[in-house]
Amino acid sequence: MLKRLRGSGYRADKILGNTDQKSLEKDFSEFLDKVFPAHKSFQNKDIKGVMREFRTEFVRYTYLTPDFTKADSRVWTILLDGGRDNVLLTLFRNSKTTDGGDHESFGSDYFELYDGAQFVKPIRMKINTHSFEVLIQELNKLGIVKKFGN
Repeated sequence: MLKRLRGSGYRADKILGNTDQKSLEKDFSEFLDKVFPAHKSFQNKDIKGVMREFRTEFVRYTYLTPDFTKADSRVWTILLDGGRDNVLLTLFRNSKTTDGGDHESFGSDYFELYDGAQFVKPIRMKINTHSFEVLIQELNKLGIVKKFGN
């Protein structure tokens, strides 16, 4: 989800949830190849300049987010458009209602959007979907359409 959000132009950072080490390592290697191409030699000042220019991306690839506990139905939380809209997108897996229902039954999977009632109303909007496109449509309907460079 994080890659698709970023690929669609959203500024997105995972703040909680399990980190896939293999995927992170692969993405970091591709990123390093992009900013430090093999055909170019770098001096210390060049390396420092690249580090300053791509500081945010380096942090994304080196920061391991804390994880939710096994008993928690939340899987991950992503901050969308941090510093502007500040929308928290959380995936809930097998989440059950709090009415003390049947503990043996399965719960439901859904996304929750929360931003302190700035754009998202009701205050904690649940979206029952597995579709990235449906999620983006909901964000657009709420006016959360900020993209990089805007």
